Amino acid sequence: MNDTKVTVLMSVYHPEPAFLQKQLESIDEQTYPEKQLLIWIDDPADTTTKAWIEKQSLSIPFEIRQAKENLGYVKAFEKLVSMANTPYIAFSDQDDIWDPKKLEKCIRTLEEEEAVLVTTDRKTIDQDDQVLSESDCRDHPNVQNSWRTGDHVVLEASVNCMAIGMAIVMRADAAKAAIPFPACTGHDKWLALTAGTCGKLAYIKEPLVSHRVHGRNLTGVLSGITCKKDYKLDRIDTSYELAREFASRFSSCEDCGRIMAFATARKEGDIRGLWKNRQIAPDIVKFEILYQLIPDFLFKLVLQVVRKFAAKG
Repeated sequence: MNDTKVTVLMSVYHPEPAFLQKQLESIDEQTYPEKQLLIWIDDPADTTTKAWIEKQSLSIPFEIRQAKENLGYVKAFEKLVSMANTPYIAFSDQDDIWDPKKLEKCIRTLEEEEAVLVTTDRKTIDQDDQVLSESDCRDHPNVQNSWRTGDHVVLEASVNCMAIGMAIVMRADAAKAAIPFPACTGHDKWLALTAGTCGKLAYIKEPLVSHRVHGRNLTGVLSGITCKKDYKLDRIDTSYELAREFASRFSSCEDCGRIMAFATARKEGDIRGLWKNRQIAPDIVKFEILYQLIPDFLFKLVLQVVRKFAAKG
């Protein structure tokens, strides 16, 4: 598995066979020839998935490793990154579908743009492969998908996930430099943030992945948040932990000061500090100023309104 250029990294945990089969087929059918697949089964008690994958008619070289203990998806991808031995790596979920030219177009962009990381637009499909959205960029214009190749988005990436995992292809050395992945955030958010400190990021405004939403992975806006305490613990405190981790390990980054100032203002409920740094995350600033000013029962009503608005959008 050394004579290849890109390793597709896939972590699986109790996969739905029909969804996993379609994702494996879409990886196998990639037009880019110099590829291989590295799969991590993140359940030591899983006695069926490895044998099931090995029975699939895959032409792509692949290797399967199984956990001795459950790592969780962030540390599972960290383990996969540490094992990769090719110049480029691509991240894969267990239930999506890739466009046949995804790897070809992403690696071409990395090389032509001399970029560290590339991400793409995506479609959204349901459990029956019916298209719910043809373009996330078109249907949900926001800070996460409105940037362009070459933009400096480190400040924004400290708060927002600027490149979703299943769409990322990047230089393996940059991903390895980001190890260990902190537990306070997703691997994709961390990789986009750290990659932005060492090189150029690229965005292909073409949906080259189809992100599947279904009963087992469907989440809503502010998922898991029911009150002000939940929001503080899950969003504000974890964002502060991420900022501290980033500042301690990438202290030479010119954006560290503003990242810490914004995270501190959020943690301390400093409305003036939030407003001063509003360009980093305008929607979050507006929401958190309101969060600071209203009682918990009104906050719960605001949550309902935000979720209804997001569902319509």
